[in-house]
Amino acid sequence: MFTRQGAHRSERQNIALAGYLAFIGGFVNSAGFVLLGVFTSHVTGSVGRFANEVAVRDGPGAAAAMVLVATFFGGAFAASMMVESDAFGPMPNAYGVALGVEASLLAVFLGIARHTPGPHAWLPDVRAAVLCGAMGMQNSLVTRLSGAVVRTTHLTGVMTDLGIEGARWFRWCTSCRQ
Repeated sequence: MFTRQGAHRSERQNIALAGYLAFIGGFVNSAGFVLLGVFTSHVTGSVGRFANEVAVRDGPGAAAAMVLVATFFGGAFAASMMVESDAFGPMPNAYGVALGVEASLLAVFLGIARHTPGPHAWLPDVRAAVLCGAMGMQNSLVTRLSGAVVRTTHLTGVMTDLGIEGARWFRWCTSCRQ
């Protein structure tokens, strides 16, 4: 699944990848909505929430929405840094490590959700941020792997692209200093 990128991938591989993305993204998005009341796999909703909170002058609500956008970006950036670096050996290994980190974030979410007693005002947004980071990682990985053939829509794709290009820029800047 991870040995070929972009135009070197078959349509069958991209269909399987799209199915995986749809299953995991739908599951995480549904879980986020049922458990937290927010959608976490699409940035567009968080930006809409941000705009609404600004319109009604709810500063903490607007900040919480921007945290979700920032953690999605952070996830996309982190996954791209893993793929861009040589730290994990061949590219399939980097994809495997990044997917392992994504799975770990989902496990952290489950642990927080299950083992945190009592109501905490900050907890829903922390859990949502963990899910957004995991979804940013996934979107970055699938975008890179498919050569942008398997895409998400609206601002989610834009934030994914910003995370990918941010990682490339960061790697370029650090290699110039050496």
